[in-house]
Amino acid sequence: MPRREWESLLEKRRAEHIAKTAPPPAAPGPGGSAGAGAPGAPSHLAGVTVIIYGASWCKPCHQAADYLRSKGIAAVVKDIEEDAGAAAEMQDKLAKSHQRGGSIPIIDVRGQILVGFSPGAIDQTLARAAGGTTL
Repeated sequence: MPRREWESLLEKRRAEHIAKTAPPPAAPGPGGSAGAGAPGAPSHLAGVTVIIYGASWCKPCHQAADYLRSKGIAAVVKDIEEDAGAAAEMQDKLAKSHQRGGSIPIIDVRGQILVGFSPGAIDQTLARAAGGTTL
């Protein structure tokens, strides 16, 4: 199977998974924008949804979500303390990427796993995701 065909298959499966697990879109706020979706994202990042594994008390987790939203990137936040399934999913992704999760947030950008919040690392990962690198 050619690589592009394989990547298309992965993108389709990822989109289906996100459609099943993503929360419903936020209602437009007073300014008329939802604030959490991708409509304001640059066209090369359209359709990119980032998953953040964290906790309600975690300031870097909230900073990561706010940073992504400020760039117009859709972010799904999963609380690993409230949802055992999310915690198991996070551990599985860490194991598959040969990383350890000593801290949160754990950020999944189309299969690329980041440990901790760093705006520069997120920007680099988004650039790779926009370029077609999904693994």
